[in-house]
Amino acid sequence: MSFKAEHFPRNEDKLKLFRMHVEAKRTAPDWLLEFMAEGAREFLVGGKAWQKGKGGAPKSGYGQTEIEAYILHHYGGLTASQIVQLGDFPDDGINRSKTVERQITRGELAFCIAENGQADGLQKIFNRLATLPFDLLSVEKRDACRAGLLAGRDRLERDEQEAGYD
Repeated sequence: MSFKAEHFPRNEDKLKLFRMHVEAKRTAPDWLLEFMAEGAREFLVGGKAWQKGKGGAPKSGYGQTEIEAYILHHYGGLTASQIVQLGDFPDDGINRSKTVERQITRGELAFCIAENGQADGLQKIFNRLATLPFDLLSVEKRDACRAGLLAGRDRLERDEQEAGYD
């Protein structure tokens, strides 16, 4: 029996069909596997897979803000609170740490995607972040952060020069 995407317009129907394939130990059609992969990607970046309407999945893609937050956290060793202090957020008394934590999570995937094909752009981001004043950090933390950022940039550069990269 051939299962075509147009025969399953509702997300619930697609999910039931996928479950049926798994339970029968049959390989699902490619279109259904892609549907499931899209839901998994959405879930991994903090969205709610296959949800429509208000409160649904984030509409925007992975942007530079997310990548910067991830780089500052992972390579610079900064916490979400420290990134908030460095950020350009309005001083309205709202704690933005959770927002930055979501950006870091989304940024990890965005960074991995960009690493495969956009390493030059990432190196520029590392360079720019390393020149931030970091006025609110101690001298030791500032130096450690810059050193981590520059080491990350250098690793990207080395990886790009290795065999297999064009």
